[in-house]
Amino acid sequence: MAQFQQIGLKINDEDVHAVYVGGQTSKGHIVMISSEGKPSTQMLKHSDARQFELADENTIEKIKVQDAYRINNIKYADIEKDVVKQD
Repeated sequence: MAQFQQIGLKINDEDVHAVYVGGQTSKGHIVMISSEGKPSTQMLKHSDARQFELADENTIEKIKVQDAYRINNIKYADIEKDVVKQD
């Protein structure tokens, strides 16, 4: 069963809303909102401003929700530090 975790990401150095969908031991995907159109690899950063290194399998595609995009085949370990802690 897929898990949903809110994560922090940056597009063009601006914080964006994003959710990681998948388990901690498998690959999942990220759903993010980008009002600036389809983000390029150079536009994406982790919540701590590190460059987001994407492999060829990590495609970015438009989904049928206004201004929303999805990054495929993301390993949980790659975004673990971006998980937003719930108080």
